[in-house]
Amino acid sequence: MKSRTICVAFAVVMFLFCAVRSVSADVSSVNFIGAVYKGSDPFYGNSITAYTLGTNVTVAVSVYNNYYTYESSTVNVSAVIIWFDWGTNYTSTDVSLDNPFPIPPYQSYVFSLKFRLPSDASNLVLHSYMVYVEHVDRLTGSPKTIVGTWTYPGSGFAVYAADQADAQNSYSELLNLGVLQYRDSYYYVPPIANFPYMPIFSSEARMLWTKARDEGYTGLTLYMRGDFGGAKSQFQTALDDVNQSLTAESEKGKEYEANFVDLMAGIGHAFNGVGDSVLILSIGIGIGAIMLGVGVLIYGVAKLRTNRTQPPTAKQS
Repeated sequence: MKSRTICVAFAVVMFLFCAVRSVSADVSSVNFIGAVYKGSDPFYGNSITAYTLGTNVTVAVSVYNNYYTYESSTVNVSAVIIWFDWGTNYTSTDVSLDNPFPIPPYQSYVFSLKFRLPSDASNLVLHSYMVYVEHVDRLTGSPKTIVGTWTYPGSGFAVYAADQADAQNSYSELLNLGVLQYRDSYYYVPPIANFPYMPIFSSEARMLWTKARDEGYTGLTLYMRGDFGGAKSQFQTALDDVNQSLTAESEKGKEYEANFVDLMAGIGHAFNGVGDSVLILSIGIGIGAIMLGVGVLIYGVAKLRTNRTQPPTAKQS
C-alpha cells in the first residue's frame, strides 16, 4: 500500500513537471523594424516605439521551443498574430493552419508580420498590443487541432502624426548637437558651456548658440503640450540658429588663423631683419678687429725698427 502511494505521488509529480514544461514554451522576443523613432518621448513621458500614421510596419517575432510532451517535442506553429488596442488583428503570412512550421526542441525561429497602420489611429496616447502564437498537433492531415497558444503582451507603441514625427526628428538632432538636454538630466550645463568649439572667438556665434537653446526649449514646451506644428517650427528655427552660429564661428576662426599666420610671418621677418643686422654688425666687428690687429702689428714693427735705427748719442740722452 505504501509503495503504491509512492508510485501515485511520483506520477503526479511527473505530470505536474510535464505540465509546467509544456506551458513554458513561449514567444521569446518581439522587435519592431523600421520605426521612425525609438526612445524616450517627452510628450508621452515614456520610452516608445513610433511609426507615422499610414506607414508600413514590420514585426519580428522570435518563438523558442522548450515545449515537452510524451507524444512529441516538436512544435508545429500554425499562426502568428498581433492584436492592437484599436481593435485590429494582423496575421503573419509565414504560416497557416494548412501550412504549419515545425520547430524542433530547444530551437527558435523568427516569424515576420507586415501590415499598414490605419490613418485614424490616435497619436495622443500610447497603444498596447498582444502577440499570439498558435501551434497544432500535426503537420499534415486533417482536421488539425490547436493544442496551445502562447501570448506576449506589449505597450509603448506610438502612432506619430506627420508634424509630430518631424518635430521629434529635429528635437533629437538638437539633443545630439548638445544644444538641448533631457529635462531629467541630473547635471545642468550653462547655455554656452557646451559650445562645440573652444575657445570661442565669435561673439555672434555665442549669441546665436544661446538663442538656439532658447528657441529649442520653447519648442520642447510646445511639444510636451501636444502642439506639434508649433514645436516643429521652433525646433527648425533653433537648428537654423545653430547652423548660423557654426558658420559665424568658422568664419571668425578662419580670420583668426589668417591673422595668426600674418603675425607669425611678421615676427619671422623681424627676426630675419635682426639676424641680418647682427650678421652685418658681426662682420663689421670682425673686420674692425682684424684691422686693429693689423694696425697693432704694424705699429709694433715700426716701433721696433725705430728703436734699432736711433744713433748712440740719442740713446744716451
